Amino acid sequence: MQLWSHTDIGNGRSENQDSIYANAELGLLILADGMGGQNGGEVASQRAVFGTAEMLEDILANDAPVDPEILAQQIEGVIGDQNRKLFEQASADPRLAGMGCTLVVVVVQGQRAVVANVGDSRCYLYRTGTVTQVTKDHSLVQAQIDSGILTEEEAQHASIRNVLMRAIGVADSVSTDIFHIDLQQGDFLMTCSDGLMQPYSPHHLNAVILAAVQQNDPARFLVEQAVAAGTSDNVSVQVAAI
Repeated sequence: MQLWSHTDIGNGRSENQDSIYANAELGLLILADGMGGQNGGEVASQRAVFGTAEMLEDILANDAPVDPEILAQQIEGVIGDQNRKLFEQASADPRLAGMGCTLVVVVVQGQRAVVANVGDSRCYLYRTGTVTQVTKDHSLVQAQIDSGILTEEEAQHASIRNVLMRAIGVADSVSTDIFHIDLQQGDFLMTCSDGLMQPYSPHHLNAVILAAVQQNDPARFLVEQAVAAGTSDNVSVQVAAI
């Protein structure tokens, strides 16, 4: 597996509250997008990413592959633990009140990948010319799309785009979505913060991802394209080539 990661502050922010971690040897990618004021978002994303990484490194350090179902349970437990720690920290420190973050985790072991997410950071799969969104956003706008209140096109410009229904650290417990992928040679897995999606329609974003997998550094290409297209948010991308 080959990994690329890149992050940028974007066009409209004074600081980058995204955090990323990648370890090709362990097949591990983690990305978080922080929220909660000037300091809280950065603190939340960094603690969630590196706390999750530390716990998963211990689990994955054994050379023997973990059964995917057991691995999924372990990832879910790690995310629950990090959520609880962030919530306790935010509750104890008024400067961090309201902090939280999204979180997306990808673990690749052999021909299987386990993906976990909370919030609206995403994982995509590229396979033989087709781009598929693996995760589903835990956002108010996605809920309104699902209920038929908004179309995909209307959602792109909705004022509620940044309202999350689920996030790390905002409550004492959190529900994590888990996805299993049977991998094929030539697949690409990509994680991203919502700064990547912001300037694009879903169709246009898929076209940019299709172009990215032909580049020497697809993560940097995607970030630079989003910045050039006018994203006002922090934008971070990780890409794994199988």
